[in-house]
Amino acid sequence: SESRKLFQASSGPNGDLGLQALAIVGMVALPFDALFNVASLGEKAVVQNGAKNVGKFVLGHAPDYIKVGQKLGAKVFSVPSNIWDKMTDAARWGANQKSIDRALNKGDQLIFSNNPFTARPGSTFEREVGYLRGKGVDIGSIPLVRP
Repeated sequence: SESRKLFQASSGPNGDLGLQALAIVGMVALPFDALFNVASLGEKAVVQNGAKNVGKFVLGHAPDYIKVGQKLGAKVFSVPSNIWDKMTDAARWGANQKSIDRALNKGDQLIFSNNPFTARPGSTFEREVGYLRGKGVDIGSIPLVRP
């Protein structure tokens, strides 16, 4: 069966975004106010039984990064729209940052679905690229895979 890693976002006493990891198997509806899913779209990227499994993590403009994730069996940042629509911009970005941090900490191979040097101004992808640069990641070394 397929397992997924889910994280509950919550606001801490100083207003910071805290995350609580939950491992589930199969499809489960969870009534969290701010929930995001680092979805595994293929067998190779699935986290099984809490074991760290180095994989691939795709970033880019929607829907391209989803298509590349499916094509490669890679992880992508994905939030169900009914939850995403209720999240504040700060919660959305905080959840996105945590998914990138987790991929970096696990040593996942980052992949772009779009050219990071021509990211649409003001887009989430542009913000992700800036975040990676701020973390010292060599953007030019990340492979580009077109949808």
